[in-house]
Amino acid sequence: MWIDVDKWQEIFASIERHKLRTALTAFGVAWGIFMLVLLLGSINGLKTSFEYQFADDSLNSIWIWRGRTSKPHKGLKEGRSIRFDNSDFQHINENVDDIFASTGRFWMSGSLVTSYGDKALSFNTRAVHPGHKVLENTIIEDGRYLNQKDIDEFRKVVVMGQVAEDQLFGDESAIGKEIKIGDAIYKVVGTFSDTGGENEMKRLYVPISTAQKIYGDGQSLDQMMFDAGSNRSIGEMQALEDEIHTMLASRKQFAKDDRQAIWIRNNAENFEEFLTPILDL
Repeated sequence: MWIDVDKWQEIFASIERHKLRTALTAFGVAWGIFMLVLLLGSINGLKTSFEYQFADDSLNSIWIWRGRTSKPHKGLKEGRSIRFDNSDFQHINENVDDIFASTGRFWMSGSLVTSYGDKALSFNTRAVHPGHKVLENTIIEDGRYLNQKDIDEFRKVVVMGQVAEDQLFGDESAIGKEIKIGDAIYKVVGTFSDTGGENEMKRLYVPISTAQKIYGDGQSLDQMMFDAGSNRSIGEMQALEDEIHTMLASRKQFAKDDRQAIWIRNNAENFEEFLTPILDL
């Protein structure tokens, strides 16, 4: 291979004459590469962090809260409180295609101290359907989760987070034991872990039908959540959100463009909004 000796001698001579400029140029290139690697690492770190934060809940899911109307509609005044019940939950499940999992939530009011033996502690108790396991990405560690028979038969059973189990039972297994939640006795049928961390694992889950019967009118719901599976695009999830909003607007008699009558969180859309600016860097 032929080497142009004269050209290389000229290059080295130039470097010798301009040592400072050469050093600064080399430093600038090295610094640029370093910053690029650091930036890419930061982007990947942020992406992983957001994915972890959203991993606690199902990504392709729609969460719905009751609100208050902000516009008059068909002779009805603004400011009406919207209420959900079991028939609304059933109607959406029966009339919206490809619902993979769903749950309602009912808030259990009053002082619901949880006790076992001589221990009495306060835990957040949620009244839910079996589909809640999918919506919250709950991981069963021992026993089982709530099932449809629990709902149909109004069973007094409970699933405990591992932190709640440890605090109430110590080294003893909670499975099969009876605990008191408020004034009612529940049998522990399962324990769970959760990627959401310690606070999520301090929660207790009971059948929603049982809680509605004991603490409510047997029908009221405070929240509804629907999972559409993993194959829907962002556009399809936005269309699903609009479909459910329109359906509830008709059932509950509020304007279709009234976004305060009910509050909807589209997890897929929220995740995309968080992630897109990072990926565009």
